[in-house]
Amino acid sequence: MAHLRAVGFDLDGTLFDHRGAATAGAARFLESLGVHASAFAIGRWFAAETEQFERWRTGQISFPEQRRERLRAVLPALGVPIPADDGGLDELFDAYRHQYEASWRAYPGACRCCGRSVCRGTASAC
Repeated sequence: MAHLRAVGFDLDGTLFDHRGAATAGAARFLESLGVHASAFAIGRWFAAETEQFERWRTGQISFPEQRRERLRAVLPALGVPIPADDGGLDELFDAYRHQYEASWRAYPGACRCCGRSVCRGTASAC
């Protein structure tokens, strides 16, 4: 087994384009549900993300619940029925997460700055 030599955190979005990946992931996810990824739909997604993440951050709800609450807030407004149980909501959020992760990209120059290891595990081509 390989030993971990370093861990890097991109807390300010200088290495990894989180917002771009989240936007692309949300668009692909919504389109997979038959929803046109309009500015309105993407805006609803990010408004729910901001609201529910803050509720989790302040201890009002659990991390899994903030994901479920995003779906409960967004999907009905876009005409998409939501699953009746937490398991169905979790599966649905996993479909978004898959699209989000498939959209991961390092910013141009990040690999030169930090070495190619920053791009391992992302879809980025350095």
